[in-house]
Amino acid sequence: MNISQLTALSIWMGLFHVNLVILLVELYFLPHPGAFACLFIHILLGFWPRITFPRWGESLAGWVVTVAHDYFPLTMQCEDENAFKADKPYIIGLEPHAVLPVAICGFAEGGNILPAELNKKGRKIGHSSGAIFHVPLVRHLWSWLGLRSVSRSEMSKHLKKNRACILVPGGVQEIMYLDKEVETIFLRKRTGFVKLALQHGAPLVPAFAFGLHKTYSWASLLPQSVMLKLSRFMGFAPLAFWGVCGGPLPQQHPIHIVLGKPIEVPTVAEPSKDEVQKYLDVFITAMEDIFEKNKDKMPDCPQKLKIL
Repeated sequence: MNISQLTALSIWMGLFHVNLVILLVELYFLPHPGAFACLFIHILLGFWPRITFPRWGESLAGWVVTVAHDYFPLTMQCEDENAFKADKPYIIGLEPHAVLPVAICGFAEGGNILPAELNKKGRKIGHSSGAIFHVPLVRHLWSWLGLRSVSRSEMSKHLKKNRACILVPGGVQEIMYLDKEVETIFLRKRTGFVKLALQHGAPLVPAFAFGLHKTYSWASLLPQSVMLKLSRFMGFAPLAFWGVCGGPLPQQHPIHIVLGKPIEVPTVAEPSKDEVQKYLDVFITAMEDIFEKNKDKMPDCPQKLKIL
C-alpha cells in the first residue's frame, strides 16, 4: 500500500473509526463539562451543517474512488452494455453485502468502469443505510461519492428523474450469515425494491461482486438473534471486523463485479403481491445465473451460493 492509497482509504473508511475513538474519549471524561460540550458538538455534526457539493469535495470523492478502484483492484463485466437506455430509470441490486459493501464504490461518481450510459455524471445514485448520514464527516464524504439514504421516498425521487438507483437489497441482515465457504444473500423476503421498480417502470438489474469476503476478517460479538434485533434498530450490525494490520482499511484483494442484463418490468401503480413475487423470482434466478457462470473466474471465492 503506497501513501496515496493509505490516505484515500483512510479518508473513505477510517472516518468511522475516528468518530468511534472520539466518542469513547468523550464518554470516558464524562461528566466533565468539557466532555459534555464536545459530545454535544459531536452529535450536532451528525445533522449540521447541511450537505453541500463544493467542487473541492466532489474532486476529493473522485480521487478516493479512483484510488480505491486501483487498490483492490475493482473491475466490472457488463453482460449487455448496450441494454442501458438514456430515458429509463433502473434499480440495480448489488450483492452481497459482506462485512462492508465496499463494491458499491464501483458505482460511485468519479469511477470509469460502468457502461457509458450509466457513467454520466448524475446518472446514478447509490443508496446506503440512513444511519450513515448521521455520522459526522462521513455523511458529507459519502454524499459527494453519490450516495443517499436507502429510504423509499429518496429512491422514488431519483427514479422519477430517470436515474439508476443502486442498493444492496439484502442489507445488513446478511452479516448474520457470513461464512467463508458459502456466499449467503438475503433476498427472498426483499420485496420492497421490486415493488418500487414496478411502480416506476424501472428495469431491475442484478449485480454480483466477487471477492468481498477477502476484504475484511470478522468475529461475532453477540448471539445471532441479538445482533439481528440491534442491526434492525441501528441500521448497522454490531460486528467486530478488521482489515490491514488489524485496522479499518480493507485488505487488498481483487473485486470483480458482474452487471447483469436489465429485467424489463411493467409500470404498475399498485402492484399485487403476486406481481411483485413474480419479478422477485426472476431477479433471484438472474442472480443465481450470474454467480454460477462466473464463480470459476474467482477460484478463491466461495463456490456455493445460498439465497435466503
